[in-house]
Formats: sequence, structure tokens, C-alpha cells
Amino acid sequence: MGPEGALEAFIEARDKGLVRFLGVTGHGNKVPAMHKRSLERFDFDTVLLPYNYLLMQNPRYAADFNELVGLCRKRNVAVQTIKSIARRPWGSRPKTYNTYFYEPLETQDAIDKSVHWSLGFPDSFLITAGDMQLLPKMLDAANRFEKRPSDREMSAIVDEFDVQPIFWRAAQRKGPQTWGGHAYQALEGLIREGFFKYPNKRTLEHVAKALESKGLSTKGKEDNITNSLARRVKRGVLKKSKVSNGWVYWTE
Repeated sequence: MGPEGALEAFIEARDKGLVRFLGVTGHGNKVPAMHKRSLERFDFDTVLLPYNYLLMQNPRYAADFNELVGLCRKRNVAVQTIKSIARRPWGSRPKTYNTYFYEPLETQDAIDKSVHWSLGFPDSFLITAGDMQLLPKMLDAANRFEKRPSDREMSAIVDEFDVQPIFWRAAQRKGPQTWGGHAYQALEGLIREGFFKYPNKRTLEHVAKALESKGLSTKGKEDNITNSLARRVKRGVLKKSKVSNGWVYWTE
């Protein structure tokens, strides 16, 4: 943005009628703060940055994002959002979608909820993923938008699909940002450790105590734990049977 830099070339292009609007984009946890600095130096027409449920559970990112939005509202700057259906970094898994560095959500229900959550941010634009397999699903979801899903619904998506921060360096420093993210890792750890191994048959109370032993508060989270266990039963990870006072869960 200095003398004879890229910004001067963009301004010249606008003055010549080659483009109508100039915007700034970015990726990462520091983007909202960086965009604020950019707007202090130049009157951009639009900003583009990541926005999804899990990312907004990061208190620092959420605070910076909201401050940026406040500035944009005052200056009539358009806000465009990306990464609405980001699931987690690809890691070592095969890259089956053209989504650069992150693995996307792919079921229609998960995409519906994630797109609808992002569209719940008023007076903004949602930018789709660039993959042609995902584009029809995102457009379908957007076409059926009525209201933003609840935090409980979104937390269930985080839990079921192991949604993780995609900006992995920050994620390594801070760890999971939601109760659902912590619970997912703790439950997977219990399964690996043989906590559910037959002949052990675990009740909801057993599981809650085991999660507490891993440092996870379970007060008021009984429904979340039950739903997490039910999803693992549905996927065949756990088995369950009815007893007099509820259900028990185990692995073979």
C-alpha cells in the first residue's frame, strides 16, 4: 500500500473504468484486525474474511470481527464472508474437494446448517466454496434459508463431524474452541482407552464422570452427551441396550 505499490495500480485501474470497486481479502485469525488497519489507510469498498460458527467461538476473533463490522457499517463497506462449511484441515487425508487447505462439510444437512448460520449474519454476502461438487449443495441451502440454527444445533455439528479450527498454527496453540470440540476428543480418547470395552457397559452417569476426570465440565450437558453417544451408536462405533434406568453403551 506504499508509494508506487499495488494499491496505486488498482486506483488507476478504477479511474480508467477497468474496475468499479476495490476490496481487501484475507485468511487467518488476524484478518479482522488487519482489515481494520487497511480501512484506516484507504477507503475500500468491501472486505472479505472467514466467518463460521466454530471460528466465532474464538473470543479474540469474534471481538475483532464485530469491531470490524461496526466500522464497515459506519463507512458503508460491504462485508463478504468465506469458509462457512469448513470442517477441518486436510492433514494427511486425500484432498477429494477443491477447497485448498481445508476439508469441507459434505452432507446436505451439515451444509444447510452451516450456510444458514452464516446467512444469519445480517447485511452480508456469503461466498461459496469453489468446488463444483459443493456449489449446488450450498446454493440449495441458501435458497431454503429461513433462520439461523441454534447454538445447540451447531454444537452438535461440531461434535458429529469433528469440526476443528482450520488455521492450524493458532489451533495448535489454543486447542478446541468449544465444549463440543473438547467433548469429541475426550470421548474418542475414552473409546481408544477401552473405557467402553465389553464386559464394561457404561451408563450416562459413568460417561459423565469419565469426562469430568478428563477436566471437562458436564453440568447441564446431559443431552449433549446423550446425543454424542447416540451418533456413535448410529455410526456403529458403540452399541447400546436398554436397562431399567436408561441405556448402557459398550464396544465389542
